Amino acid sequence: MLADGKVPIIAPNLFMEHAVSENIIAGPACCGARNTSSGRFWRRARAGRSIADWANRCRGSVALLRPTDLIIATGDKRTIDGLEFEFQMAPNSEAPAEMHFFIPRYNC
Repeated sequence: MLADGKVPIIAPNLFMEHAVSENIIAGPACCGARNTSSGRFWRRARAGRSIADWANRCRGSVALLRPTDLIIATGDKRTIDGLEFEFQMAPNSEAPAEMHFFIPRYNC
């Protein structure tokens, strides 16, 4: 937690640029697939009768919070709740902006 009581949002460098780009270009197509696969438009069933009923209960809003701290390079370190994290940049491994972390205290 930061001194002002807020929780930091740590992300890899260029995260916002890629997140916005992907959602503007592919967002409408992904939304249609998500609505079909999650059952958003399936006929409602009685409670406990089908996965469609469960899926229709899982509703909410979608939001994106801007990171407050960016990891710029492999080897960047941050202490989170008293525990040191060492970050490794992994762009284009599964996502355009991606990172991994290592916790030296636990050697993992």
